[in-house]
Amino acid sequence: MGRGLVYDSCPQYPMPSTGPSATAEPTSVPASALECLASAVVNALTHPVFVKDREGCFVFVNPAFAAMTGFEKEELIGKREEELLPGPEDETCRCEDDEVFAKGVPVDVREEQMTDREGRLHVLATTKVPLCGPDGEVTHLAGIIHDITHLKEQERALRIGKEELEQLVSARTEELRRTQRALLKKERLSVVGQLAAGLAHQVRNPLASITNAASVIEQRLNVGKTGDATLALSIIKEEVLAANRIISDLLDYARVRPARPIHVLLGELVETTFDARALPAGINVVRDVPDDLTAHVDGDQLRTALRNIVRNALEAMPSGGTLTIAADRWDDRVRIRVFDTGEGVPIELREQIFDPLVSSKPFGLGLGLTTARALIENQGGSLRCAPGLTAGTEMVIDLPLEPLPSDHEGFR
Repeated sequence: MGRGLVYDSCPQYPMPSTGPSATAEPTSVPASALECLASAVVNALTHPVFVKDREGCFVFVNPAFAAMTGFEKEELIGKREEELLPGPEDETCRCEDDEVFAKGVPVDVREEQMTDREGRLHVLATTKVPLCGPDGEVTHLAGIIHDITHLKEQERALRIGKEELEQLVSARTEELRRTQRALLKKERLSVVGQLAAGLAHQVRNPLASITNAASVIEQRLNVGKTGDATLALSIIKEEVLAANRIISDLLDYARVRPARPIHVLLGELVETTFDARALPAGINVVRDVPDDLTAHVDGDQLRTALRNIVRNALEAMPSGGTLTIAADRWDDRVRIRVFDTGEGVPIELREQIFDPLVSSKPFGLGLGLTTARALIENQGGSLRCAPGLTAGTEMVIDLPLEPLPSDHEGFR
């Protein structure tokens, strides 16, 4: 068996017998032996123990207290705590000591901090009890310490782990919601696309017949036709063109083929964006695209997307204005910005304008920007309406500089 408490320096006195042969007469133990025994017990405790006098000086510390503070017992005796272990809670500690001496009642300190000789921070739970002299006056206080530093570290680790877990769950939940919204939107867009394709084919044939009939009537009435007839035929042709443009939008939206990206000079592509249409009167176009700037995109799809964006910008400036197309390298992407000086898009519609059948124009079908975004996303890019503008609209396109990974998925 291991050795128990050792107090060999104590005088040896007979201890009370507890065996079967014990007599009824108790055996008294001298006070000096009990004191020696108590001292041995306190010194053997693994919890730090100290005794202070009314001046706040240590008069006794056990080995566990000395080990915790990093000082030898001889260095601690006769010194105040603030002399050897200064810290932010010195004033609080003195107040607690004063309360013990003044009221003669124990004080429990649930949590306090102490920095040892090596600069290590300890978190302590301390019970301070009064020690009274023969006349009943409190002459000293004894403190028993529980070093709860390890428990606090575990508590902090658990709290951090809980916060990280909550953040992770929140992020994953939001990711699932975004994925669900994206799937629902994709399904809805797919249905709209199929409907648009069928409707476009059904309507385009009657439009072609109306155009042919108008041409025949125009030829038959070429001699002696009135101004009213000329106006009526002109209206027919204009409305057929407008309807045919809507059909083209529907088909472009419904037939987003897989992208065939190559390195394209953006300056040349921007120039060709305006080839197929005459600019309205009062429109000033500003181009700011470096001649050598390239992007790895499907040129035809990007051209179609730009034409849709430009058409929206021009329609937003019926009384004239400035249309600006600027492009530059942005980190590992190419950024194209299309500005107009029109009325702008209402804040509540800035994201909805990319949904099908949503338009800020009274008679808009709401497929131009939807198709533009689909074509741009089809090749790894993005299209958004820039926030913060008080007048006009800015559309921002981000495109890849280099080929995308082989596992990239397009719009469909």
